Amino acid sequence: MPKQTNAYKYSFIVAIGGLIFGLDAALISGTINFITKEFALSDIQLGTAVSAPALGVLLALPFAGYACDKFGRKKTLIIVAFLYLFSAIFSALAPNYFTLVAARFIGGLAFSSISLASMYIGEIAPPKLRGKLVSMTQINIVIGLSAAYFINYLILDWSTATSGWAVDYGLTTNVWRWMLGSEIIPALIWFLLLFTIPESPSWYLLKNRKEEATKVLTNLMPLTEIPKYINENLERIHSKTKELSIVEQLKGVFAKRMRVILIIATTIAIAQQATGINAILFYAPTVFEQLGLGTDAAFAQAIWIGLVSIVFTILAILLVDRLGRRPMIIAGMLWIVASLVLCWYGFSLAEYSLTPEALIALKDVPNIEQLNNLVGVVYDSDLAKYESWRQYVCKQW
Repeated sequence: MPKQTNAYKYSFIVAIGGLIFGLDAALISGTINFITKEFALSDIQLGTAVSAPALGVLLALPFAGYACDKFGRKKTLIIVAFLYLFSAIFSALAPNYFTLVAARFIGGLAFSSISLASMYIGEIAPPKLRGKLVSMTQINIVIGLSAAYFINYLILDWSTATSGWAVDYGLTTNVWRWMLGSEIIPALIWFLLLFTIPESPSWYLLKNRKEEATKVLTNLMPLTEIPKYINENLERIHSKTKELSIVEQLKGVFAKRMRVILIIATTIAIAQQATGINAILFYAPTVFEQLGLGTDAAFAQAIWIGLVSIVFTILAILLVDRLGRRPMIIAGMLWIVASLVLCWYGFSLAEYSLTPEALIALKDVPNIEQLNNLVGVVYDSDLAKYESWRQYVCKQW
């Protein structure tokens, strides 16, 4: 039992990387209006600032595996944690737009923490606990997302306080900096905790350091299971008599026997991203605010996105082994279709009009009287305009 406790402890520490990822990805959602105003950003500039981490991870992922094999899983994770910490500090202190983009890009280099954490946990976990422990990373991701929305809401609420402490600490004037800076403490804690975990026994075996691997495994699993673990890993390592080049690896991926699997996997990956979920995660408060909610209510509604993610992630983990991967994937894709159809239906019914009350609220706008002729005029949604345009084009053809 104590050995299983060690496996849980090390896995929990490494899985915190998922939580940091969730924070880093979603905290930016609360800063949109603030950084746009402070740096006078265009839509392109704002999109670049928000998506900079995605560009960073594209650059980092090809080198993550090399770093793991070269320096070890533990050292690579420590480097990743440092990148998160560096990014959080300089994002919060960014004096200009370009510094902010650069800091967030560096944070994106650390997004590989998800795959690295899963790799490490899979290598140190006893076989019977492996699935459960690896899933900790995914749970921590959605917890991090939910925490980010809650932190943004809390900081926004504090920023409106008239008490002296909010003014003294700059909460009233540096809201977005506090939002991005809130990542610093958890990133620092994770960085320090990573020094307490052992190196992966699989990496020791890869480097022909069998004694050190055995020493680590002694604290993770019963002595009777260690020889089997070592033999399986050595067999896997020795079976790779030569290191395949990138070209040879690509040939294997695109081989005829892999063609159907590749098409299915690629289609699923594209469909998941095409739903627009990332746009919602990054712009959640802005989306709700544009739907007519006030700023406070919009930030509060964003919290529900995170909570729903937590509930359904836990539900998926509990059901995946019971129902199987294939039924879960099919059900998930059907759920995506239903969600998008519902969104289409809702937006297709949308109408926009300027009410007398809204005009009164805009009384401070110069030449507001020019909008009087628009009061009460109903405008169709963009989808309705598109449908009218499509029908017109079809008739012309």
